[in-house]
Amino acid sequence: MGFALSLFFETTQITGIYGIYNCPYRIFDVDDLILNSTGALFGFIIAPVILALFPSRDKLIAKANKLKESSLVPPLSQLLAVIIDYFLIKISWSLTFGLFTSSEFAEIVYKTICFFILFLVVPLIWDGKTIGTNILRFKLIHVDGGAPPWQSLLKRSIALYLPLATSWILNIFDSIELDMNSILYPYHVWTTMAIFGFLVIMWAVLFIHTAVILIKRGKRNFYFDYVADLVPRKK
Repeated sequence: MGFALSLFFETTQITGIYGIYNCPYRIFDVDDLILNSTGALFGFIIAPVILALFPSRDKLIAKANKLKESSLVPPLSQLLAVIIDYFLIKISWSLTFGLFTSSEFAEIVYKTICFFILFLVVPLIWDGKTIGTNILRFKLIHVDGGAPPWQSLLKRSIALYLPLATSWILNIFDSIELDMNSILYPYHVWTTMAIFGFLVIMWAVLFIHTAVILIKRGKRNFYFDYVADLVPRKK
């Protein structure tokens, strides 16, 4: 649809508004057609990520009722638990492999493995608790009141991992040095700009989302718990 709309405008310009104006003063620009279609594609990709952060009213009411049945955990405690878990991963890298290598790729692989171990495997075998949630004295349960299944923990892990992975990918592209005369240089520039734009939008939405959750004082779930159908509950 984005391509068709852009093609409609470009065709309108070159035909002099389909013959109504006999002297067309604009041209058919293929670059405009490509850029407009690419913009529609990026919007199509980014939209589901943003929509996942803002649930529908019906789902919000249903999950709010579930939250009322359990002890609410302050949103600041939930954030601190995630931060503690992530810093444990960073510290473990600095005290182990980080002492012997400065490879960004090795660091990303190590942190990715540790991330899914800490946010997926550990709560799966530890009754919905990570090290961070245990320190702050709460755990994760499924909205039906049972233990969190691996599918929910996997969704939560991916939701938490996406912002970090996007930042790491951008750093990798920034570190690539290409000659301006290289045939790949324009693709490198556009890819880097697209990732950067996505990252800016994502972090801006995450900041607004976090601010709303803090204002609501735990009456709404963070997006990573919402998409996974999980509820934080005091032990």
